[in-house]
Amino acid sequence: MTTTVSGRHGGIVRADYIIKRFGIFLLIVWLAGSVNFFLPRINSQDPIREKLIQQSLIGGYIQSGMQEMVDIYQVKFGLAQPLWKQYLYYFNDILHLDFNYLSRTIRRPSPSSSSKRCPGPSGCSRSPR
Repeated sequence: MTTTVSGRHGGIVRADYIIKRFGIFLLIVWLAGSVNFFLPRINSQDPIREKLIQQSLIGGYIQSGMQEMVDIYQVKFGLAQPLWKQYLYYFNDILHLDFNYLSRTIRRPSPSSSSKRCPGPSGCSRSPR
């Protein structure tokens, strides 16, 4: 391929160079996403069970139906499916910029919901007169 494009400093950049660089970029994004997917799954601990036990210890007692709650959360978060299917869903969600449940947004309201509590265009902040 001998198509050329003008560079930003007046030089000529070949189209095959741009395609090659874009391919390397996609490879790096795929590798980073794969590491991000598999690294937490290498550990043999069940993160849902650990979090529920931690929360119950804060409350002072351990819930009797712990296994049922773990099963419900595993289905809700898609962890009851085979690993290859989770991997495909994970990359499909990344391509659609759908990051589902984030641990920070589960407990805290979004910034837009706090402005609903304070009437007016500026929310709770008032400018001095």
